[in-house]
Amino acid sequence: LYSEKPIYPTFSNPRADYWATLILSVYRNYLQTGNLARLREALPLLRKNLYVILREDKDRDGLPEGAFPGTTYDGIEITGVDSPTSSLWIAGLSAYLEINKIRKNQEEAQRILPLLKHARASFERYFWNDHSGYYQLLFDPSKEEQSNPVTSTCHSAQLLGQWYADSLGMGSLFDRNRILRALSTIQQFNERLYGTLSAIMPDGSRVKSSDKKSRGNLGHHCWPTFSNAHYACLQITRGKASTGLQQVEKYYRNLQYKQGLLNAAPYIWDVENNCPADENMESHVSALSVWHIFYALIGLQVNIPRSTLRIMPNLPEGIHTMNVPLFIPASLGWIKYQEDNQNGYRQRVHLQFDTPMNIKILELRVPKEVEAAKVHCEDTDGPIPTRHEILPYGNAQLLRIYLEQSVISSEQLSFKIARITPLDAR
Repeated sequence: LYSEKPIYPTFSNPRADYWATLILSVYRNYLQTGNLARLREALPLLRKNLYVILREDKDRDGLPEGAFPGTTYDGIEITGVDSPTSSLWIAGLSAYLEINKIRKNQEEAQRILPLLKHARASFERYFWNDHSGYYQLLFDPSKEEQSNPVTSTCHSAQLLGQWYADSLGMGSLFDRNRILRALSTIQQFNERLYGTLSAIMPDGSRVKSSDKKSRGNLGHHCWPTFSNAHYACLQITRGKASTGLQQVEKYYRNLQYKQGLLNAAPYIWDVENNCPADENMESHVSALSVWHIFYALIGLQVNIPRSTLRIMPNLPEGIHTMNVPLFIPASLGWIKYQEDNQNGYRQRVHLQFDTPMNIKILELRVPKEVEAAKVHCEDTDGPIPTRHEILPYGNAQLLRIYLEQSVISSEQLSFKIARITPLDAR
């Protein structure tokens, strides 16, 4: 099975979220395996499908109009464009741009870059609701008056594309301050005792739809594993690990512990009545979304082609150590992490692998006040020469460590970082 070539679909019914999910998966697989042949094989069909979908962008605003019913979330009639699909589309365009840069397709990259900028500008202009502080669900560019009654819905998946971008190290796709404000609003509007509502009106009333065959993405319903995958991870990676983990705890205690649904759970959950929504007990989804939480907490990103590891833990407040298994396609292993800021800032990272790993660059996060650092690296054979640089990184700084010799390690690799004070510099 694994030796067979993957089948990449050609879309007869163009859907932006299908294409975005596919291109993001292809890019993720390349970063985590370095398989350039598969990337090269997929690119022509990805390009063909992209231009098929762009034909659906009737008003040329960079955001293809949606189709009803939706494919990422069902249950709400889509007129115009919606924020979950549009955010995922923008993440897909960003990944497609990166892939063309990797393949040195400069002409295609130059064609996509203005489209991506235009799409991001349209997203901010169409969806941002400054009064309520979130990206609203719908916008219909063809209408001056937004007549759809669910237009201003606050949806838990409004930043779906940003979650995927975070997992691939693609940075902020949208305004950073608006992302934080939107997450705070979702926490205020959508969170309930038994889960996070998928959709709610800004006045707290239930969302109503003309979709008579809805599977339940309305009213008092939530999609538990989806909320764990994107909403909780977005909170964790933006310094609110406790808030994100509370969602996971609700999911575990309610669906798995109390309900006994250990390995699978209904797609859609009735938050008000604490039971499967409508007749969804037979429609199950696995609990594998917990792996997204794991990677968000340990802050691990892998770029095999560039021989780069990024380890930036997003731990709850008061927790400064981490001792966890390492699961990536290239290797299994272990990560030990310790941070100490009491007697001068120090950070220690210890890596262990079960198969050879070619590592040239390690990226860590250090506090903003660390202007200079002392770095020591060694493997089982002894010290390894390094050089490093410190770069701006949001509210912190990025410490990028370059190993002066390529290290192919199948055993252990340790890094010790200490802040250099003025006294040390003398």
